Amino acid sequence: MDKINCPIIGCELLEKDCKTPYTGLALSMSKVFPFNLEVGIKATLFKEEPTCIKCKNAYMDLTYDKLAVIQTGSCKDVLSSKTVNQKTLDSKMLEWKPKPTKVTIDNAETFFNNRRESICPITKCNLMKEDCKTKNANKNVKLSDKWPYEITTD
Repeated sequence: MDKINCPIIGCELLEKDCKTPYTGLALSMSKVFPFNLEVGIKATLFKEEPTCIKCKNAYMDLTYDKLAVIQTGSCKDVLSSKTVNQKTLDSKMLEWKPKPTKVTIDNAETFFNNRRESICPITKCNLMKEDCKTKNANKNVKLSDKWPYEITTD
């Protein structure tokens, strides 16, 4: 397919009959280009999931039938927290007088170990209050929206 003059405009994940929309929970497919096939919320390690993918451009539909996806690795339980030494954060010497300056405090690698980071990257981080249930409302502390999720003050 010609990616420039005739790009793929849609793809859908179907059951193995290539007609019925996929209803399983082991796989999902993003709705926008590049239509990534992703591990679903109920993937089972080493279980084969027969499926079909149908993509189209302005002129034709193309079906990839008899597709079997096997979850060969697991990202479950690959993160663990690190013990953070308060002195590490104190050494950033955050000064608020007379006016705060932008300071990078640290990033996600300071707080987490990832045993399989090459295939299980951290894809989302949130700054939370001490109870770990409520989002941080401090407007002076910010978290970047992509890796390495830098925590800054400004």
